[in-house]
Amino acid sequence: MTLAWLMVAIGVFTPVVSTAAEAAANRTTNDDWQFKAQVYGWLPTIEGTLPTNDDIELTIDEIFDYLDLTFMGVFQARKGNWAVVSDVTYLKLSGDDAGNTTIPVGPLDVPTRVDFGADMKTWIVNLAGAYRVLQADNYDVQVLAGARYLSLDVETKLDTSLILGAKAVDGSDGVWDAVVGVRGLADLSDKWWLTYRFDIGAGGSDLTWNASAQFGRRYNWGSLAAGYRYLHYDFDSDFKLMKDLDVYGPVIGAVWEF
Repeated sequence: MTLAWLMVAIGVFTPVVSTAAEAAANRTTNDDWQFKAQVYGWLPTIEGTLPTNDDIELTIDEIFDYLDLTFMGVFQARKGNWAVVSDVTYLKLSGDDAGNTTIPVGPLDVPTRVDFGADMKTWIVNLAGAYRVLQADNYDVQVLAGARYLSLDVETKLDTSLILGAKAVDGSDGVWDAVVGVRGLADLSDKWWLTYRFDIGAGGSDLTWNASAQFGRRYNWGSLAAGYRYLHYDFDSDFKLMKDLDVYGPVIGAVWEF
C-alpha cells in the first residue's frame, strides 16, 4: 500500500467526533442560556478498504508518526429542553519515504532511488440539535438530528532517479450526511456520571453510524471524561478515496461549563 493511501486512512477520523462535552448536559429546565466547551482526543484503531480493495489497519502509534497539527473541540448551547451542539476537527498530516528499489525496463530490472512525500488536510464538522424527551431525578434522554461533514485534501509527490522532475497527484473529496439519534446522561453520584450516544444517517455516503459511552467526574472547574467510541462509514461509488471505514478506540476529554 502506498503512503498516499496510508495518509488518507490516517486522516479520516484520528481524532474525530467526541460526545464528552455533550455528556455533561445540564438537565434543568432553566430558561437561561447555558454553555459548554470541550477539548478532547480520540486514540483509535483505523480499519478500512481502499478503492483497490486492499484492507488497511493503523494503530495510534502509527498515526502519531505522521501528525503535524490537530484541533478538536466541541461547543454546546442549551436553553430549557433544547440544545445545539457543534463539533469541529482539523487535522494535518505529512510523511516521507525514501529507499532503493528496482523498476522493470524491458527485460532488465533497473535499480533506482525513490523519494515519496504526502500531505493531507482533513476537516470533520458535526452540527446537531437535541430535544429532551424524558427527565427524571438522576437521568435524562434526548433525541437529536443534524448533519455530519467529512472533507479530505491529499497531495502526493514522487521523485525517482529514472524520472526527471517530480510527479504529483492531488485529490480531494467531501461528503455530507444527515443523521438522527438519541443520547442520554445518568448521574451515578454527585460527582460521577455516565453518558451515551447513538446516531445513524446517510446522504453523501451510503451509511454512517456512531456509538459512544463515557464516564465522567465533576470537579469545581468542570469535568474529566473517558470512554469508548466507534464510528463507521460505507461510502458510495462517488467517493474516490475509500470504500468503507471503521474507527474505534478510547476517548478522553475535559469539559468547562459557563
